[in-house]
Amino acid sequence: MDAARDLRQHAPMRLHAAIGLLALALTGCASLDCGPEIDGELPAPSLRETALWSENHAQAERLVAERRAHPEQDLWLAVVPGTSEQWGHHRAPPAADDPDGTRISDEFRARLEMAWLFLAHGTVRFVLVSGGAVDPDRPDYVEATRGRAYFLGTYGAAWVGEGALADHLLVDPLAEHSTTNLRNADKLSVDLGLNRNLIVTTLPARSGLSASGLTTQGYYFLEHGTSTFDAACRRDFGYTLGDFTAESTRDAQGNYLEGIRHCGFPVELLRADDYGP
Repeated sequence: MDAARDLRQHAPMRLHAAIGLLALALTGCASLDCGPEIDGELPAPSLRETALWSENHAQAERLVAERRAHPEQDLWLAVVPGTSEQWGHHRAPPAADDPDGTRISDEFRARLEMAWLFLAHGTVRFVLVSGGAVDPDRPDYVEATRGRAYFLGTYGAAWVGEGALADHLLVDPLAEHSTTNLRNADKLSVDLGLNRNLIVTTLPARSGLSASGLTTQGYYFLEHGTSTFDAACRRDFGYTLGDFTAESTRDAQGNYLEGIRHCGFPVELLRADDYGP
């Protein structure tokens, strides 16, 4: 789910915002203090009691086992927030344009393609697709399940890693807002022993300044202090969600891959919170 509506209302083009976007365009793979490793039994026993367990239990167990086998791996989980803004704020595609119930927005498709490139490159080993039933008039339209079906249908045959591609794909069909996309993803990360993840979303253009860059979800996260993201988290959860920095690399084919490294999770607050919309 996107922050564009909030940003248009609360983040007009100001000098400090323009400077922030310029800094974002010039940012490389800056490192963050991701805090200590997560202690305790993994997957967390409390995860087994949540709505996400039935959808993700095999993938969760596999992630924990692979992480033990490959301690040298840096990032494990790419988080892909859904977006349906193509048809209006939190709107599903018109039924006439969605006869077989598989359509996703062009922007969501681009995010999933970037996540696939990160996965195929080995930057991450698992992908979490996040997004709930955002349109009350179309309860059958669930972003996470649509995104999962698209990802498997598009990239399943190209997957050459261990097991099937489905074994590396988790879903969060609950989140309905940018804040809960990340709260749920961060809580799941902690429950799986991860103190960082990679957010794959729409980012501002890397060169130049534009008002449109301020409406991207990537700007909303990267400039979390000057955008309304931190304020929305405090309002909705009573706490903020940590730190964000641009992450970029190139794969063997020369594709430029970019996302957001996210860490500094409020671990105990996340453990005490619930997954939800």
